[in-house]
Amino acid sequence: MKIYPNPAEHRMAVLYPGMTGLRILNINGQEIRTVKFGAANQKVIEVGDLSSGSYFVTALTAKAILQCRL
Repeated sequence: MKIYPNPAEHRMAVLYPGMTGLRILNINGQEIRTVKFGAANQKVIEVGDLSSGSYFVTALTAKAILQCRL
């Protein structure tokens, strides 16, 4: 999974083949946002409303779940 820019101010792009959704979790593991969509290799999401800090992004596919730290 590739995420850019990192750190992000307003938007971030997530690249991972066959994604069907994304989850953003805070450092405590609380789900902050969930975005579901049809299968895609890239998705741009708004993050400008999130407070500064560390987050985890989870890419969901039909066969796997992959998580990266922002």
